[in-house]
Amino acid sequence: MESADSTTVQLFERELTFELLKAERRRIEVTIALLIVFAVMLTAIFTGDEATFRAALARPELRFVIVGIVVACIPPLLLLRRHVGVCIQQERPLHPALRYAEAITAVSIPTLASLFFAANAGPVLGLNGPPTMGVIVILVIWTLSFRPRVCLIAGLVAGAEYFGLYLLLAPDLQRELPGSLIAASPPYVVKAVLYALIGAAAAFVAHEFRVSAVESLRRSRERDRIRDVFGQHVSPQIVDALLERGGAHPAEARRVCVMFFDIRGFTTIAQDLPPESVVSLLNTLFAPLVDCVSRNGGVVNKFLGDGFMAIFGAPIPEEAAEARAVAASREVLRELALLIESGRIPALRVGIGLHAGDVVVGDVGSIRRKEYTLIGDTVNVAARVEELNKRFTSTMLASAAVVERLSDDEQARAEPLGDVEIRGREKTVELYKLA
Repeated sequence: MESADSTTVQLFERELTFELLKAERRRIEVTIALLIVFAVMLTAIFTGDEATFRAALARPELRFVIVGIVVACIPPLLLLRRHVGVCIQQERPLHPALRYAEAITAVSIPTLASLFFAANAGPVLGLNGPPTMGVIVILVIWTLSFRPRVCLIAGLVAGAEYFGLYLLLAPDLQRELPGSLIAASPPYVVKAVLYALIGAAAAFVAHEFRVSAVESLRRSRERDRIRDVFGQHVSPQIVDALLERGGAHPAEARRVCVMFFDIRGFTTIAQDLPPESVVSLLNTLFAPLVDCVSRNGGVVNKFLGDGFMAIFGAPIPEEAAEARAVAASREVLRELALLIESGRIPALRVGIGLHAGDVVVGDVGSIRRKEYTLIGDTVNVAARVEELNKRFTSTMLASAAVVERLSDDEQARAEPLGDVEIRGREKTVELYKLA
């Protein structure tokens, strides 16, 4: 069991790594798109209002260096995106150091741009210009990495760099604006702390995103596992209930009602049809009948060639399992009549057998393929009850264990057949004809 659990965890971790790498690639793509937009916008601004920049900047011709810095960031990101794509193909995680290096570089670029602004337009613009707003955008984008620690480190580095930038430019500020509030330290200290807090907030959001992604992936895997164990025709209500319970299904004793459905004389019918027509006929028949079972809270546990076995009361306990099984059986017969009447299938004779009792239920199989299995005499008796439809020329038979738990109206409709011997069983079973 420990080995199976370990394998399951490994499979989950591998799939989680794959999903996180895809999120990483999306974040890089968003960053590249924003850089392109920013570069185009800066070019338009710098070109369209040239007179203003010539008057405001010491060396106005260098304003396009900012555009160059932005554009220069794109090729490394394209290479990183390619590297992430290789990691996805090879199903291996991205090296953590690479994430930290990228995050620190990303928040450092606005600092370099601010230094450029300070050198060409003065310390005020350097400390309050557009690059200082870019840090916030970068920290927000990093939430898409689903890496809380990286976001936190990026915020702390951004705050430290901004405070260091202020310390570097503080003497120039005092000379340019002596005694002014703009030259005082509190606004810049607050801004540096704000960057760190935004990094912490980004870390929290990234953590929530990650938890949500992990839970979504877990539920998706669990839903797939349920479909794998119980088949594709499990009702959404049962799937949701099993998801709420979570985990595997260890062996346990449970009272259930077992339903066997069989087509009479199908071997003879199949002999006159090509194989593809036989499969098409069974699919046309079973699809709506399985839906009848699901609508009444049952699960088709096995397909048996020209029939199937359904269970009521497992995997989700059901007090009225017998009543639901009878309701499903009657709905199956009505649906069968409609299929025959519409000409979608030939006239078929069928048999349904119902029996209720205690069984042992649980998952049986390997880590890659499990099946929800019932073990107990109840299953064998239900199969034998269905076979007795031939003897009694009936369509639906049920044991007393089923009928005694039905409503008074249903019990009144049931025709008693007395105690009947069951093949392969010493004890007789009290039977009732329901249809």
